[in-house]
Amino acid sequence: MENTLRNVLVALEAEETKLKERITELRAGLAKEEDNLKRVRGALRELAGKPGRKTTATTNGGPKQRAPNRNAVVAMIKELLKEHGVLEEQELRQLVEAEAKRAGYNRMGLALRIGEALAGETFVDSPGGYRLAAKPEEALEAT
Repeated sequence: MENTLRNVLVALEAEETKLKERITELRAGLAKEEDNLKRVRGALRELAGKPGRKTTATTNGGPKQRAPNRNAVVAMIKELLKEHGVLEEQELRQLVEAEAKRAGYNRMGLALRIGEALAGETFVDSPGGYRLAAKPEEALEAT
């Protein structure tokens, strides 16, 4: 009886080893196929005229918009202030939201990113609203 139990145990351990090896092989194959899929999607984006646009699949299979990072928000604010000169905070926030939407970003964390960007040294909160900070050479010329 003990011998039979030992034989069954050895057979099950051998089966477990085979299954682990097979799972490892399948995972490696899956990773390779996922890389192939990424390359194909990249090529499709390039051919569709959307280079660099990163999307991820949602539960319904459609593209998921990404949230803008601080650098993207700073760039948007710079362009808006170059165009308008000085903007009140509320108007600036609305324009940044519209620009972010036009650029394909979602609004997740946008208010926080705007606050971070405005708190930096790039922008000055003046009595008329926010404006671009003077570059060091411009500040010297003004004195």
